[in-house]
Order: sequence, then structure tokens, then C-alpha cells
Amino acid sequence: MPDHTAVASPTATCSLAATLEAIGDRWTLLILRDLFRGVRRFEDLQRDLGIARNLLSNRLNKLIYHEI
Repeated sequence: MPDHTAVASPTATCSLAATLEAIGDRWTLLILRDLFRGVRRFEDLQRDLGIARNLLSNRLNKLIYHEI
């Protein structure tokens, strides 16, 4: 008989995996870098990073979702 025991996802059990899930992509790390350096305006982030508006908005929303 097959075992139907639920297996927790790696992000549910490992804080490092959860962190990488939240900030592990290139753009998110660059956004965080600029925010830590003092950039505050959406337009400034977009200009400095050369990132598309929709992608920047998506990554910022992801940071908000993860409460970062």
C-alpha cells in the first residue's frame, strides 16, 4: 500500500531555503542593495537598475509579501 504521508517542502523546514525563496533572484538582491544604500523612490530604483517597471513592481510586492 502506498504511503500518503505528507512531506513538508524544503522551504517550510529550512530557514535558509525560505530566505533564498524570498530574495534569491538577481533583481531582488540588487533592489535590496540599492535600498540599503538609501535609494527610496521607485523611479530612482528603476533608472539606477535599468529594470522594467513591471518587474520592479513584482519584486517589490514579493518583498512586501515576505515582510522584508
